Amino acid sequence: MPTLSLDPEAGNLFLIDKPKTWTSFNVVSKVRYALRARFDKKHKVGHAGTLDPLATGLLLLATGPMTKSIPLLQGLDKEYTGVFRLGQTTPSYDLETEVDTETPYEHLQDAAILEVAHTFLGVQMQMPPNFFGRKTGRKTPL
Repeated sequence: MPTLSLDPEAGNLFLIDKPKTWTSFNVVSKVRYALRARFDKKHKVGHAGTLDPLATGLLLLATGPMTKSIPLLQGLDKEYTGVFRLGQTTPSYDLETEVDTETPYEHLQDAAILEVAHTFLGVQMQMPPNFFGRKTGRKTPL
């Protein structure tokens, strides 16, 4: 296994595989705590884009002077993958709130489903739902 080389003066860039249920801030806090424990001083730590708690995937973290590169990292192309459920919606558009609507979908043909799925490929402008998270984890209407 390769040895991790840390340079607190120049800073580091970490590629973290964020686990499900952890927030991006949880990851930053854990790295900040580990660096303080190792070097016995505080270190600046930031991330280049928030992942929802139920999302897993690559989270880019920068430390020390490397945090100045975060705006450049945020501008890089991203790729998202996922799974969707047919016939169900939630107020938050994700699994953080309960299903509020169920609609029959058995009549849909595979070709029609694939046609709609292809509209999610390419550059997308995201429209967040009218919900935001609270420390309780509950979603609340704006």
